[in-house]
Amino acid sequence: MNLTLLAICLIVASALYAVYRYATTPITWTVHARELLVYIDRLLRRGYDGSFVTISEPGTERFVQFAKYIKGQGRIGLEFAFPRTTWSEPYYDDLRLLLLQHGVALEKRSVNTPPTTEFLTVDCGRDTDLAFKITSIALGLFRVPSEKPLRVWFSHLSLHDELIEK
Repeated sequence: MNLTLLAICLIVASALYAVYRYATTPITWTVHARELLVYIDRLLRRGYDGSFVTISEPGTERFVQFAKYIKGQGRIGLEFAFPRTTWSEPYYDDLRLLLLQHGVALEKRSVNTPPTTEFLTVDCGRDTDLAFKITSIALGLFRVPSEKPLRVWFSHLSLHDELIEK
């Protein structure tokens, strides 16, 4: 009797753990760089305030990230933020210079969260083409081959195709 009860408890616990892992694992897509504009646009339309998309090269620490902001009724946009931290240090200054050479207005924001010391930020507003351009510049700097698949994942995105403005 005790062994049967123990077996049932283990099965239930295993099932609950599997459901928990499924529910907390972000949905990811594997795409090529030329397809990224669709995903950036998806964040702008379907993201809530503070939602973000991360685009990374599998097998490396390198990534780019955009967050959506909502400031008042109908004032939405995307912000690019690139950290100055251990993995990004070899790219940080070069990315800043490349963005400036391409006419991208950027800011440096200091933070006190070691090992990250600051961020390069760009307010893209609703300009998803600018966000795509920034992504392309960063991926070029990372020397990611155009045919190499990238990993894309979102945080806090509406499941419906709707414009989230508040």
